Amino acid sequence: MLPDTGERYMSTPLFDEIEVDMTADELELSQSTPSGQFDAVNPSTDDDSDIVEIAPLRDLDRVAVDFYEDAVASEPVVMFALEWCEFSWSVRKLFQAMAIDYRSVDLDSVDYQTGDFGGKIREVLHERLGTPTIPQVFVAGQHIGGATESLESARSGRMQSLLAEAGIPFDEPADLDPYDLLPKWVQPRKSA
Repeated sequence: MLPDTGERYMSTPLFDEIEVDMTADELELSQSTPSGQFDAVNPSTDDDSDIVEIAPLRDLDRVAVDFYEDAVASEPVVMFALEWCEFSWSVRKLFQAMAIDYRSVDLDSVDYQTGDFGGKIREVLHERLGTPTIPQVFVAGQHIGGATESLESARSGRMQSLLAEAGIPFDEPADLDPYDLLPKWVQPRKSA
């Protein structure tokens, strides 16, 4: 876990020069698209009228499909991530704090650039999971979700249960609030 020096900082070196707190103009702009707000509460409905079917992506790369399936099946803990993504870094910090060994498939890294292999794996993730977001985390072959779902899973104890059931060692720091690992610029979520 990062030391609390009292300074406010972003979570990756890429954003070192960017202030954590938004200006009034930035905050107004961020609130101009309600469906894209991190602090927006999704309204619940009793019917399925607003559910949209996600069309499968056509012609998925067979090598990328095999890579995805093998990684999920063979790795005790695997995260499909982006090197520069602050939400991926939040999950990395969680795994570090809990001493969880994991494999990170950094889709934007040099290893996955040839032939846009990282992009092809991302297409498979989108097709199989129905979401374009990164990171995506799997524990013992079970999909946990993205960053917030992974943090919530650790907060609720679901992740620890999956790890224990699979015999994957981990620590459980008593003072860890996983949501403290989110980027500092993320506005607090409102309760439903």
